[in-house]
Amino acid sequence: MSIVGPIAVFGSWGDAMLNLICRCPKTQQPIDLQLYTDSVSLALIWSNPVRFQCPHCVTDHETKVGAARLEPLCRRSSSDHLSL
Repeated sequence: MSIVGPIAVFGSWGDAMLNLICRCPKTQQPIDLQLYTDSVSLALIWSNPVRFQCPHCVTDHETKVGAARLEPLCRRSSSDHLSL
């Protein structure tokens, strides 16, 4: 199963939502995968692939959900720069 584009995966309402961040394999720049999940749902999709078009090199990439870094949603705003 592949996940393409922004998606929200919801689990229990009491769990903190997490955002998945990965790096472009060509430029090593951080990419917000726009995949929002909680830890319960994340455990279910950990080994799933995710495909996305990179905003840095404009190439399609694929990675595993588990290879991305988790970041709490409350840590970022739309004006923040991503850093890994």
